[in-house]
Amino acid sequence: RGEDGTTVWTGRGAEISSVEWPRRGFGIADLYWQCATVLGFEGDARTQRMEALARMAPGARDPRVERLWGDGLDGPVLASNWAGEIESLARGRAISELSHLAASVQSRLIDLLLAELRRVRARTGASSLCVGGGMGIALAIEREA
Repeated sequence: RGEDGTTVWTGRGAEISSVEWPRRGFGIADLYWQCATVLGFEGDARTQRMEALARMAPGARDPRVERLWGDGLDGPVLASNWAGEIESLARGRAISELSHLAASVQSRLIDLLLAELRRVRARTGASSLCVGGGMGIALAIEREA
């Protein structure tokens, strides 16, 4: 998470170099953090709490969530009121419905992360990629489920 959004680095031997990458002011991990906040989670472990909730409904999909974030040529494209839409979908819901919503959000953000990784591979020619942070963990967990 951070103001740079997604950063891309290459490694060759013992050298690590930054790759010029479009700056959007947010990254997918930032969206994940913001979604956890909108769903009512607080503190430093908010994304882990959202992950735990999402695990109650693995692979869930909600078309209302899918339309909130598109995939553009240079990365995710956000609907103007996406946070308000998520908040509206969450309002007054039972835990089972919230787990479906959290899993739907997570699934969509993982779709966007995979699209971003395809762009990284296409632009860098890298044969191997490494994803750091919580989104990498969520990606691994969802793909194993």
